[in-house]
Amino acid sequence: MPLSREKPAKTSTSASKKRQRDDNATVSATDQEQLPSAKRSKNSKGAHKADEFRAKFDETLTDQEILEIQMKNWDASCYAHFKLPPDIVEEGGIVKYRFYCLACPTRFVTRARHDDATSNLGRHAFKECPSINEHEKNGQLTVAEFARGSTYNPHRLRLLHVKLCSVHHRPFAMVEDDAYQEILTMFHAAVDIKSAVTLSRDLKDVFNITHAVVKSKLRDIPGRKHISLDGWSSPNIMSVLGILVSYVEKGEIKTLTLDTVRLLKSHTGEYLAERLSDCLERFGIADQTLGIAMDNASNNDTMIAELPTLLPSSSMTAPTTQIRCFGHVGNLVEKGLLLIFNTDINEEKKGKNRVKSESKGGSDDEETGSDTDSDGDDTESDDEEELDDDDEIEYDEAQEAKTREEADLAELLELDESIEEVRALSDDEEQAGRATLTKLRKLGKKFRNNDLLQEELVQLCKSENISPKKLIRPVDTRWNTMLDVIERALYLRPVLDRMLSMAKFTKKGKGRIRLVHLKLTPEEWELLTELRPILKWFKIVIERFSKTNRPLLAEVIPYIDSLTKKLERVIKDSAKPPIIRAAAARSRAVLNKYYGKTDDSIMYRMCMLLHPRFKLSYFRQEGWPKEWEMAAIQIIREHWKEYYEPLIETSSTGNTADDLDDDNSFADVENFGRSRIDDVLEAYLNEPTIDDDPIKFWTSRLDPPGATSTDVERLFSHGGLQVTKRRHNLSYSSLRCLMVLRSWFLMGLVPDDEVIKCFREKSSRRGAGRNEDNAIEIVE
Repeated sequence: MPLSREKPAKTSTSASKKRQRDDNATVSATDQEQLPSAKRSKNSKGAHKADEFRAKFDETLTDQEILEIQMKNWDASCYAHFKLPPDIVEEGGIVKYRFYCLACPTRFVTRARHDDATSNLGRHAFKECPSINEHEKNGQLTVAEFARGSTYNPHRLRLLHVKLCSVHHRPFAMVEDDAYQEILTMFHAAVDIKSAVTLSRDLKDVFNITHAVVKSKLRDIPGRKHISLDGWSSPNIMSVLGILVSYVEKGEIKTLTLDTVRLLKSHTGEYLAERLSDCLERFGIADQTLGIAMDNASNNDTMIAELPTLLPSSSMTAPTTQIRCFGHVGNLVEKGLLLIFNTDINEEKKGKNRVKSESKGGSDDEETGSDTDSDGDDTESDDEEELDDDDEIEYDEAQEAKTREEADLAELLELDESIEEVRALSDDEEQAGRATLTKLRKLGKKFRNNDLLQEELVQLCKSENISPKKLIRPVDTRWNTMLDVIERALYLRPVLDRMLSMAKFTKKGKGRIRLVHLKLTPEEWELLTELRPILKWFKIVIERFSKTNRPLLAEVIPYIDSLTKKLERVIKDSAKPPIIRAAAARSRAVLNKYYGKTDDSIMYRMCMLLHPRFKLSYFRQEGWPKEWEMAAIQIIREHWKEYYEPLIETSSTGNTADDLDDDNSFADVENFGRSRIDDVLEAYLNEPTIDDDPIKFWTSRLDPPGATSTDVERLFSHGGLQVTKRRHNLSYSSLRCLMVLRSWFLMGLVPDDEVIKCFREKSSRRGAGRNEDNAIEIVE
């Protein structure tokens, strides 16, 4: 047995005894004469090293102290293959070090203490160790290679390439770039870089393997799951349905991408319901769903009505658990505010040949002189539009009845007949409002497309002692963009007024840019000043409800109430311009419409009642009629008793009947006033409200869902980054894997070891028919 390193072998305090042990390392002259010449030479070298050792180390040092001094000079790579420090042993009166192999702990190499040669250690580490062939076969590193700074693993490299493509939007062809290959080779000369075709196959392997992991995980998580979904047309003309799932795990809401389902037929509600139910069945959670969040498209209403006939009876997903994405509602309310100012612009975008009214500032026909006035570059991206890939291609949606923008516009125009403030507006007032935002749009477009104008703006900013900033061009597909446009214009007002009055921008002529007709009047600046705080309200609300993994559904009704009160103050303020009051009235009408739709779903009131900060107190504070309050309580009682009461533990504030003797004849007296399982809900509702997170409060016994489907919008934004102008041949199967795997990678669900094992097995089959290159089928 080797000696323990914690208790090193102690040498005798007698110097003579220590010398005797080391002298045993020297063979006597008589003995040497009797040895063959080779051995005599070897022993003489050993004797020389022993003499050097005795001269170098003081006799008073212990064995352990000598070892520590020697180890400071052990810099050979072979030492990394062995457990250090070595064990100290004594054989035939000679102190030796026993080096145990890290890869094969039962094997060791012994070396005399006075000897510093590494040939035997290196032979084992690099040639004889049984682990060497196994490492080579598995594509792993030996310990010695790792010690030299290399962490290369060919199979893990393949996995990381898949991660680069899915999480960081890199193209498959990246692995074939000369510069990239040179970088990898610089770190490992024998690096094995697979082709772009193999990388696309690896992507599908990782998807299939992780799909099984995600399915198993979702099935094992207790509680209900909430679904959010939305439709999207990719830049290479593929319609998909993005499906996300939210659930509670360890007191936190988690949201991951479930799938992106290809839509090959007209997007009817029945077809969408079929595709969604198939996806939920595939992941084994069709019987575990509760709420479903989506936008306000009419086919979604048809879909949610069809789902109960396709899902198991234990699923709670139905029209009564529908959640209307409040981010989309807030955006629609903002559109209602701006519609009065934007009607002619919106109609022009939709290709309708409506005759434009002449604005006070003139029309675009007056613009002359520079090819920078052309709209041809309007699809180019800049820093402010990096996710707006949707602008790059004109989608063919002829098979659909209406686009989302058209549907939104139609919905808003339907409300106008019932809005008194809108009907009371004169044509001049409407035209003045439209001219204001029309000028801002054209200014943003002209400055964006002309470097000379931008440079002039910068110089004027410096002369006015304000920080130079660019004008912002509005992007209709992005929420809250008009607020950014207005705030930037107000910031640059003194500079713009000065610049648009300059002589070189007031005259017509070849090569000139005429801007004077786009100068805003004081009244138009005042309209922008009045619009800004209202748009700010909408931005605050939309951004709050666009946050990920937060239980915000309970706050929808309170935020609608608060917005309604703010808008009513604007409507009643006679000092406001009539067009501002009319715009606020239209926004209020949109809010009232969707406020009424919350009555169709149990989700909003249930979440409010189960939120420890709201409960019944909010309804009473807002003066809800008693019958509304009782209806909300009745809804939650019914669902509590059916779905949640069996999962809730008895309150710890008192004993229940089960805590007492079954034979207690006076249990009715002793339990009077104490909490029972039947009235846990009543006890909760009657307790004072507290400011606590509902997830932590209920510790995942209930499942508060999110209030929006904006996570799906983010999924589509990243999908747009995958399908660039140079990747329009990307197949649906590859796009699906790239979009879904991004979420699975970020959630830590990709099983690295299992994927690496798969790649290793495929590599081992390359010599037998190259099975690695066979087509891979994606899980459906």
